Amino acid sequence: MSECALGEVFATGRSLKAHEDVFFHRDGRQIPVSCSNAAITRNGEVIAGVLVVRTSPSASFSKSGES
Repeated sequence: MSECALGEVFATGRSLKAHEDVFFHRDGRQIPVSCSNAAITRNGEVIAGVLVVRTSPSASFSKSGES
């Protein structure tokens, strides 16, 4: 997961806020999103995470998914 910014939360325990990314719909369309991810820890160990995803109107993609 080290190359995935969202996955780094599990490795480091540090939160990630307003990370711009692209998710893909099952039909192949690109969906620009803004993600925040926070670790849930117990006794200093990351045991889970909370991921919040919002569509990102500020991204440079049109609604059809074309750039």
